[in-house]
Amino acid sequence: MPLEATGTPFQLLVWQELRAIPYGTTISYGELARRVVGADGSLTGFGGGMTAKRILLDLEAASLF
Repeated sequence: MPLEATGTPFQLLVWQELRAIPYGTTISYGELARRVVGADGSLTGFGGGMTAKRILLDLEAASLF
């Protein structure tokens, strides 16, 4: 069934990444979140600002434990 998603650019990117997960495969939110940092582990652009991005990533990391 065709679906035309509407959302912020960030939401659309996340949904695109979620759709790329192969059927039957499970990944954690942390694994998905790692895709939003630079290849060298540095923080890269985020529409909400870098401080907000750091807070969100720290919050997600804490929820894994």
